[in-house]
Amino acid sequence: MSGTELDDRSLLQVRKFGATLDIPTTVQEVVEDEDRFRVIFEDGREVTSDVVVLATGVRYRSLPAAGLDRFQTSNLFYAATAQEARMCVDTPVAVVGGGNSAGQAALFLARTSSRVHLVVRAAGLGAGMSRYLVDQIQHHPRINVLLSSEVVEAHGGNRLEAVTVRHGDVLEKLRVGHVFVFIGAAPATTGLKVDVARDPDGYILTGAEAELAGARTEGSPRFSLETTIPGVFAIGDVRHGSVKRMTSAVGEGVSVVRQIHEYLNEGRHSRVCAGAPTSRDT
Repeated sequence: MSGTELDDRSLLQVRKFGATLDIPTTVQEVVEDEDRFRVIFEDGREVTSDVVVLATGVRYRSLPAAGLDRFQTSNLFYAATAQEARMCVDTPVAVVGGGNSAGQAALFLARTSSRVHLVVRAAGLGAGMSRYLVDQIQHHPRINVLLSSEVVEAHGGNRLEAVTVRHGDVLEKLRVGHVFVFIGAAPATTGLKVDVARDPDGYILTGAEAELAGARTEGSPRFSLETTIPGVFAIGDVRHGSVKRMTSAVGEGVSVVRQIHEYLNEGRHSRVCAGAPTSRDT
């Protein structure tokens, strides 16, 4: 199922259950107001709710290569799944990145691609990649590792045909049909004010991790997708520890509905211990 199909079906679900859909709009702040929340939009409007679900996703870091933006919707990918692998059968590809995600993608794509060029900015694979991946990549006959390198330009007409890679002062043109980018992502929460605990990279803590970081007393119940604020949940890519895949995010969306029902049945007041500090006191 394509992303467009998923969007269309989601819209049908919204209409079926009589929910309100507000597009486009930006939430600026989520404020605790006694036993409810005030959700404040960028244009000054407000809505109140018993529960808030944060599903803002991530923004993948893009390559500043000249001409690459033209292929965003056709030959540029930020994940390597079976679907992308089928598109790359007998086609040379470039994988950009020096972490485990890039290494795993290179090995996976090498099963079907005729050639995988792994473009790494660092001087060695071991700088950001696990040893077991380094060993497999170095001995794989279809993976070409380019260290101290970066993609600087993309070439092609309607489709990507090649990329230029710079190694120091040397430029090399590689024939590739697709580029896979694994240079990290940042949670899409810039400008959103909500006092939930986050990891050092800004991803929202939920479940057990939120329990350790939260202000509630020890032993208080918490759902696996709930944050450090009772009644605020986080799902999808913005959540710490989530699997950055669409199917996983959809699954969490289904799971959070059940958790919200249980939360509402318990009642918010019963979830916050009397006298215990809340997020407004910390």
